[in-house]
Amino acid sequence: MVQIKNPEQIAKMREAGLVVAAIHAATREAAVPGATTKDLDQVARKVLAEHDAKP
Repeated sequence: MVQIKNPEQIAKMREAGLVVAAIHAATREAAVPGATTKDLDQVARKVLAEHDAKP
């Protein structure tokens, strides 16, 4: 059964999508030769903190 989302739920989903997009952009920029997955994880966590979001 398909559940219809209300406007508040859609707004939260949109906000989460924007945070994910910011993480993708930041990690893409940080993904240079020599960067480790730990480095990229730290970048992602920094973006999460900047957006006051939880992993």
